[in-house]
Amino acid sequence: MTAVKTEDFKKAVAEAETLGFGSQPLAEAKLMFGIRMADPAHLAAAMKDVERGMIGFDPRDSIGGLQSVEQYRGLMCLARAMIAHEAGDEDAFREHVDEGFWLFPEQAGLFGKLVAMHQMEKRMNNLRIDFASPLIDSTGERLILSDLVGNRKAVLLLFWSSASQSGTDGLAELLSQAPRLAHAGITLAGVNVEPKNPDIAAREYQEANGVAIPWVAEIAPRSLARMLEVVNAPRAVLISQQGKVVFNGHPRDATLWRSVRRVAPGFAMPVFR
Repeated sequence: MTAVKTEDFKKAVAEAETLGFGSQPLAEAKLMFGIRMADPAHLAAAMKDVERGMIGFDPRDSIGGLQSVEQYRGLMCLARAMIAHEAGDEDAFREHVDEGFWLFPEQAGLFGKLVAMHQMEKRMNNLRIDFASPLIDSTGERLILSDLVGNRKAVLLLFWSSASQSGTDGLAELLSQAPRLAHAGITLAGVNVEPKNPDIAAREYQEANGVAIPWVAEIAPRSLARMLEVVNAPRAVLISQQGKVVFNGHPRDATLWRSVRRVAPGFAMPVFR
């Protein structure tokens, strides 16, 4: 069950059912897939099957190495928290996170990541980005954020840094989507947050990697990065034409592409292997 596309996963489940796989491993597969893909819609549709998988749970049949029904229930709570987050149900979100952490504390990292994303979205909902924010391109020319947005639906800013080993993590995958994003009406632009000579570092990276999209840096005091809470790079931030932050997180977060589809419904989810 290593599929990365919903269609492929459904085919795999159908084949497993034909081969006589039990209800527990199939229910667990649906649960794990939805959590891995951060897909609340899949989880909501699969929840009845997931609940049935809890009946008579046997750790020997667990495809994910779960040791008890409590751990299974803990992942169910994580799934329900994702669904509640998507629905904007704050009370249910907190309830499921609290119960899930109690049932499966070994997965504290997953619960913590979900809570951090939830809190970040709440903070970002209160922001409206100033499109007059000053920038400098890789040739040293000054511009403002609105120059990148133009009359397009949104701009996807990829904050990166060559000053840290992880600062370019996920850049290649995002850059590969630049033509498809442009076709969907979204500008992809890199923003270097390196503290020293960011425009020079941007130009060197652009030339070395054949980057054809806008590749810019912030002018001190870097108010845009501070406002968007860019502490560590890389960070992907999707900003709508209205100045609303639609996504703020790691470029490899599956939630990014669902956020892109909110702005451009016709955009097809990319597949990275």
